[in-house]
Formats: sequence, C-alpha cells, structure tokens
Amino acid sequence: MKYVALLVCIIASIGTAGAQSGSITGRVTDKQTAFAIKGSRVIVIYSQTASGKSVKCDSKGNYILPDLSLGTYTLCFNAGGYKSDTIRGVIVDADKVTFLNDELHSLASH
Repeated sequence: MKYVALLVCIIASIGTAGAQSGSITGRVTDKQTAFAIKGSRVIVIYSQTASGKSVKCDSKGNYILPDLSLGTYTLCFNAGGYKSDTIRGVIVDADKVTFLNDELHSLASH
C-alpha cells in the first residue's frame, strides 16, 4: 500500500512539474515613421484577476513580459506624445512566447 501511495504522489508531481507560465514580447514603434519608441510603457492586465504590471521598452522599443500566468490578457501601450493603444484577448500559453508588436499614432500628426 505504501508503494501505491508513493507512486500516486510521483505521478501527480510529474503532471504539475511542467511549465505554468508563458511570456509576451514585442516592439513598440511610431505608426508613421516605423521608428522605435524608446521608453514607451507596456501595461499587462490579467483578465481573471484584473491584476497588472508594467514594463518600460528599451532603446529599440522592445519589451518582454516574462513569467505570466496562463490565460488571457489586455495590453495597454503608451508613450509621451502618442495616442495610447489597448489590445484585448492576448493569449498566454504554457512554455510559449506570444509575440505582439504595436504601432502608436503620434499626437503631433493629428
């Protein structure tokens, strides 16, 4: 009986040992010029809990949101001098990287 219980515990731990997170990465650029928007902010909101976090883009406009729980997210992109943009329904799957680029419209061009 001890061996059966031990075997059940081992099998259960193997089933939950897999990745339980994913990530979102991409680049934020100016819609008109296609230049990177350095320092733009990306806010990610987990749909199930409405909790969020934000990251700042690097000098090439790249961002990465690692170690996200599996599920659906809303991403908000903003930068000074640009119209903010929101993308809903972004899926994060286990052990996968979701690529999502965004183009922001300059407020000066409107």
